[in-house]
Amino acid sequence: MESWLRIPPELLESDISVESGPGPSRFRKLKRWAWRSTAAYLWLHFLVRRLLPHDYLGMAVAFLLTRLIHGLGELKFAPVNVNYLVLVVKVSWLLIITAFSPAHLIGFLFFYLLPYPVWLFVYIRRRHFRDSHKKKPAPKLSPGLITTRRRTLTVPILSMLVLGWLIIYGSATSQIEVLPGVLFTGFLFLALCYRMIQRARPLAVEEISFFKSLQETGATFLVNDIKKESSSRSMPTRHDLTATVFSANLAGKIYRNLALLIRGRQGRRRMAAFILLDYVLSLIAIGAVAVFFWALLIKVVLAPQMISTSVALEIMAAKFLPGLEDPATLYAIPTWCTVGAAATGWILFVLYIGPAASAMVQQQEAYGRALERPYKKLRLVSCYWRLRLKRAEKARKLMDENDRKSSAAAGT
Repeated sequence: MESWLRIPPELLESDISVESGPGPSRFRKLKRWAWRSTAAYLWLHFLVRRLLPHDYLGMAVAFLLTRLIHGLGELKFAPVNVNYLVLVVKVSWLLIITAFSPAHLIGFLFFYLLPYPVWLFVYIRRRHFRDSHKKKPAPKLSPGLITTRRRTLTVPILSMLVLGWLIIYGSATSQIEVLPGVLFTGFLFLALCYRMIQRARPLAVEEISFFKSLQETGATFLVNDIKKESSSRSMPTRHDLTATVFSANLAGKIYRNLALLIRGRQGRRRMAAFILLDYVLSLIAIGAVAVFFWALLIKVVLAPQMISTSVALEIMAAKFLPGLEDPATLYAIPTWCTVGAAATGWILFVLYIGPAASAMVQQQEAYGRALERPYKKLRLVSCYWRLRLKRAEKARKLMDENDRKSSAAAGT
């Protein structure tokens, strides 16, 4: 069948040339095996519970959990809230293997875990085919290509550790149980400070990649779909046309709304408001982490004196926000803790906020200038999806008319 849609060269272009390297990295290999082992365990657990009279796998996990709690108790780290330990471990493992990405989490749950038996059969067949054929040499990196930057997981992992500690050991009072929370919160505070320092700098238009993954995904999917139709020699069936109408309608609406979101003056205003909101939320987050760090630190300093986490948070919040009532008169807080908390608040909200606000204005202008190219590409993808939708609807309508004529001719 002849291709009715020409592939535009703009869809084949990319903002930067990217080369993934000769093969999967160690992180990808570990992630791949983590997905396989997790899906295999969950499916095995499901089959054992349905087919056997007792949940032997659950009993084994409960035994290991009991031994873990006993070992933590001997190390003076007995969990205060034992009921939440299993939930925290499961959620933490799920977030780690999906790299704290919502897209990876949805993909693992709905597109990998549910059809895992099918993927297992495909993997076995692919491995057999790969072993029976000679492997091709791995491609080498060409000179001058820009390698992709991997997203660091320092802040998500530290945030997960702080949240897990707060759920399990939030009401702990001993020094040895509170000290890990202090360390996790302190490292998270340093990581957020480093991120904010990196953001407080001027940006060039070439450094901005806005909606880049959506641009590349939409263009690649559309080009592959057109190539598949161009290489097909058979007429599309009604099922194929219905699937094309659904996918083209959904993709066209998504990319049209994205293009309208960043179009013209209103798009630049929306982007400026988004950068301002990100700046405000970042300050709030780093301020909250700083308060929490100093609150846990005074719990360690004042031990064995009993002080709840809520009271410690009130004391430290009063150091950052002068309008709050300070309940520190009931406790003998060291001077270095008071001075350190006040100095942290002064550095964050007095010294840092000025240069960061100046850089934010320049970033808003840079993002405003950088919106033209992604807008054109998103609009181009949207237009081609819309054209594909019209052609598929026209072909389906023509097929319906031919069916009616055939049935009428058969009736006469």
